[in-house]
Order: sequence, then C-alpha cells, then structure tokens
Amino acid sequence: MFADYKMSVKLPSLKECCIKANPENFDALVTKCCDCTIPKLTGRFPYPDCAITSPPADMLLKELGDHGILKQEHRVLFSKQHVSLHFLAFRDLSLSPSLISVFRDFTLYNITAVNVSGINLSDFISNFNASTLENLHTLNVTNMSIGKQTPAA
Repeated sequence: MFADYKMSVKLPSLKECCIKANPENFDALVTKCCDCTIPKLTGRFPYPDCAITSPPADMLLKELGDHGILKQEHRVLFSKQHVSLHFLAFRDLSLSPSLISVFRDFTLYNITAVNVSGINLSDFISNFNASTLENLHTLNVTNMSIGKQTPAA
C-alpha cells in the first residue's frame, strides 16, 4: 500500500521549495539602496559579489512573473551582476522594452512569452543581443502583436 503511494506522489526538491517561497517573501529578499543617488531596489545577498546561478535564477524570474510581482523597479535585481540567466518565461504580463532590456546582457537559450501585452514582437526581439539570437534553441511567442497596434475605431 505505501509503496504505491510513494510512486504516485512527486515531492518537490529543496530548490523548488525555496524558489516557490520567494514570491511570498519577496519584500524580505530586497531592500532599497540608501546610499544611491537615485533610490532603487537591491538584493539582500550574503556578500557583495554573490550571484544566483542558472537554473535557480531562471526559476525565480519565472515564479515572480507567474505571481505578477515582476515590476519595472525589479529589473535591476536581474542584472548580470546579480544573476546568471539562460531561460526567460513570461506569462500573462504587461512588459515594456525598458523592462526586458536588462536581459540584453545574457546569452539566452529558451524564451517563452505567452499572453504578453505592452510590447510587440519586433521590440521584444530587438532587446536581445546577437549571442542570444545565434544560440537560441526555443522561442515560444503566443498572443503577442507583431507590429505596432492601431487604435480601435
């Protein structure tokens, strides 16, 4: 009886549990930079050169997007100084070219954008570097406008 139960239940890994807990505790993971000329958010890392590697960084970005927490002011937290990314996944979000411009510094291999508004395909693709465009394995873009949208009459 217990052997059947073990085989039918998949327990999340410690990494998955930690990533899933981050959106719920996001305010505890960031702080406002007090000594900056322009106030901005910064991550609370244990030491100055600390960075989150891929795939945990990819998973964290996806979780924040899935919970609708990813905002313009959070983009500095996903700079190359703080994370290493290889995968982007955006679902049901409003994005802008300036929000995704921070990802230009990464070589991305998989990009998913489903039901994304606020940006068209041309602007979306133009925010990635040549290395991403050369090495991209998967691009999944669903329900994104191709060009500039004309106002409804």
